Amino acid sequence: MADINEELRVLVTAEVDKAIKNLKSVDRQTDATEKLFKSLGSSIAATFSVKAVVNFASQSVKAYNDQKRAVEVLNSVLESTGATAWTSSTELQEMASSLQKVTNYGDETILSMHQVLLGFRNIKGDNFKEATKAILDMATVMKMDLSSAAQSIGKALDDPIHGMDSLKKQGFNFTEAQKKVIQSFLDAGDAASAQKIILDELNGTFGGAAEAAADSATQIKNAFGDMQEGIGEFLSGFVNNKVGEAIVNGLSFLGEAFGSFHDNIAFLKAIK
Repeated sequence: MADINEELRVLVTAEVDKAIKNLKSVDRQTDATEKLFKSLGSSIAATFSVKAVVNFASQSVKAYNDQKRAVEVLNSVLESTGATAWTSSTELQEMASSLQKVTNYGDETILSMHQVLLGFRNIKGDNFKEATKAILDMATVMKMDLSSAAQSIGKALDDPIHGMDSLKKQGFNFTEAQKKVIQSFLDAGDAASAQKIILDELNGTFGGAAEAAADSATQIKNAFGDMQEGIGEFLSGFVNNKVGEAIVNGLSFLGEAFGSFHDNIAFLKAIK
């Protein structure tokens, strides 16, 4: 461990000394140049301080572990509900990821909602995809959490005749004519078409709301979260590992090697 740290320190120190010599060759005020360069990058030093690095690394590992747990639970629900017969964990993760890109909902939140929706075993295939969108849209308009929205829509679709009352709180009152059509589809064994009538009603009322409400700040935050998960996956292999400690110390050495970048950027720009 000590050898790794020393090698990192020697490497960074050598690079700083070399840069100082190069600056001296283009600037006659060698004393001022050397002092400026050695104080260069306080902001970088702060960014790469041990505390900042450790905090970011810890947050990244936690983000990765949270995502990993969400996928593990999803996989378990897929198996227990028999949904592996018509979909897969990869397909649902890709669906969640694509919806994250166009809404304010993070993929992990969508995967958690999928765990609820999978409990309604009669919702499958394309109707499952449409139900997912309908849940995001209704939750956006009605200011509901995704789990509650999934419960309401899931009940309505799983048992269209008896379950549609679960949507009354959201203002849906299906006509007798619609109920007769739904019943006729169910009598013919065509549950998917019966569900489609309900999905069409939901889409006519809430359709597109989740995408319309998307804002760049939230989407950037979600994208940053994905980046942290990727970093966390990498770092998780170094937890309580000497290599991980060396990475943190190496970044710390980098911060120490530079001084105040913010205060001296004008000086650097002036060097031709």
